[in-house]
Amino acid sequence: MTQNRTELGKVVGANLKRLIKESVYRTQAIFAQEYGVDERTVRRWVSRGIEKVYIIDEIADFFKIDRMSLLSEREEVSPFYRTFRVLTLFQNICYNSYRQRQFIEN
Repeated sequence: MTQNRTELGKVVGANLKRLIKESVYRTQAIFAQEYGVDERTVRRWVSRGIEKVYIIDEIADFFKIDRMSLLSEREEVSPFYRTFRVLTLFQNICYNSYRQRQFIEN
């Protein structure tokens, strides 16, 4: 039982690392400041995992995701990252359209 709990905690830590990297916070230090904990705590969560359910729930609420997204081993794209990718795609489309107009006019 303890082994499974530890492994699941490490999955949560890995997902937290991915969420931080894909979010507007980008670094563990900025996330720690916004979340209201010490940076060492976040580093410990990422490296050793999180086993306490109430912390998992609080982090899920903070990122506005379901708890299962943190507990799942499969790669899921966070809403922050999805929005970033859509905006980047839109920016590229606009830029390419602008460049094509410039090329046609010249």
